[in-house]
Amino acid sequence: MKNHIHICFLFCLVLVVAYLAPAMAAQYENHTVTIQNNCSGSIYVVTVSGPNGAPFDPPEGKPAAKGCTSCSCGLIGGVKDQPCPSTNCSLVTCAKNPCNSTGAIDLPYNGGFEVKPGVPFDMVVPADTTYGGNLGIWGRSGCTRSTFNGNHVKGKEILTCDTGNCPVTIEGGFDPQGVVQCGGKGGDFPATKVEIFFANAAETKSNDFYDISLVDGYNLPVSIRLASGFSNKSCESSDKAWCAGKWCTESGAGQKDLNTLLPDELSLLAYKNKSNKTVGVLSACKYVVYDNGTRNGAENTSYCCTGPNGTPETCHPESWPAGLQSSQFFEKYYPDAYSFAFNDVSHTFQCKGSDSTVLTDYVVTFCPAEKGQVVPASVSDSAWVDENENGVRDKDEPALPGVRVQLYNATMGLEKTMVTGTDGAYRFTGLKEGKYSLRVQIPRGYRLTVPFKGSDPRLDSDIHQKTRMVTFTLRPGDSDTSRGMGFIPCRSCQGTI
Repeated sequence: MKNHIHICFLFCLVLVVAYLAPAMAAQYENHTVTIQNNCSGSIYVVTVSGPNGAPFDPPEGKPAAKGCTSCSCGLIGGVKDQPCPSTNCSLVTCAKNPCNSTGAIDLPYNGGFEVKPGVPFDMVVPADTTYGGNLGIWGRSGCTRSTFNGNHVKGKEILTCDTGNCPVTIEGGFDPQGVVQCGGKGGDFPATKVEIFFANAAETKSNDFYDISLVDGYNLPVSIRLASGFSNKSCESSDKAWCAGKWCTESGAGQKDLNTLLPDELSLLAYKNKSNKTVGVLSACKYVVYDNGTRNGAENTSYCCTGPNGTPETCHPESWPAGLQSSQFFEKYYPDAYSFAFNDVSHTFQCKGSDSTVLTDYVVTFCPAEKGQVVPASVSDSAWVDENENGVRDKDEPALPGVRVQLYNATMGLEKTMVTGTDGAYRFTGLKEGKYSLRVQIPRGYRLTVPFKGSDPRLDSDIHQKTRMVTFTLRPGDSDTSRGMGFIPCRSCQGTI
């Protein structure tokens, strides 16, 4: 198991691999990863995903890798540059082969989407029920949307970011550009990466593994925590240190922005935008690849822990030159994050779902609260017309504007009041930690539908019919988006005050 993690974290970053299981036979179960953005501006997420699996053909001189991240290219049956057949990606090819296949699943959200400040994004991630799954997440910062007006491709939207770009060749002869949906391409360095390996019964004894990686550098503060699931300490590894590792706790919480903390002696690692502002920190490995902006430099096996330095015994960050000691800098401020390829025992977290039907879900937060600071919480959702009276908001059921919603604190003091908009939505922001209650005024001609129906809390009604209220608790930084309000039309309903 330990070797599995070593290989995945190192080679998923610097190699591409392929997956041999028949795609047609795959069955998938869904996990939800909620992306929260506490930063001042929009974060554009880059994401790749795929199944874990058995070993397949290793490149010459390299050990066998496991898993397939999106549409990576690798060796299949000894043939180089073959596409992974498990996930369809729109913008990746392996040599001349498009990275898709009959029966493969589509990459969720085509590999990229925008997350606005304070508006959570629930990302649904399929994981193979036989092999489990893996997920990579990067955030892009300092982004500008514009239109590409090349000779043959006019009107194509492009996205140019200070960090984390997914460069795409839109037209021959032009430099690669970024796009919102990265289509299977990963975020470019330097960029903080979140990794999740979903449970695979054959390999992980039903445990998930998750981490934050700075192996390719840093651009944004980020944290990850478990939203549903629990600790499973029935570790069967013979490695006692591994079994004593971190379980179901938050990684990356409370850390400062490293871009403002880089000391002068590490100025070589500063990654700056066009305004000469430090917007990222290069790892030692990527510093040599960056090569004064060319991005064509050759990897140094010592700094990248590859080749003769590709084992825990031969990879020694303490031997790197003083001006390139990125690992020591990252460890000082992000002790929970990977700073090089082989410090996995203290930097990998593990968890599991409560049973086969209640899976693990996670919350990934960009710009989480620094130590000593508190990020405000929020609660939001919408009011709608429950036309078929089943207590669940179905696809074509309309929004209900003009519903008066009141927010009360723990002592039932009125905090805020608002009216749902044309889209039926309401949102209370800037809230402190604590217990709250929502109370609604029932519009004339309607009555409340039955609450808490269906299996998806994002589609039900949460308001009790007698009290017209619902009570809940918010933690710092929480964005509760599942307090919906369903109303049934009726001729004799008088409404309430």
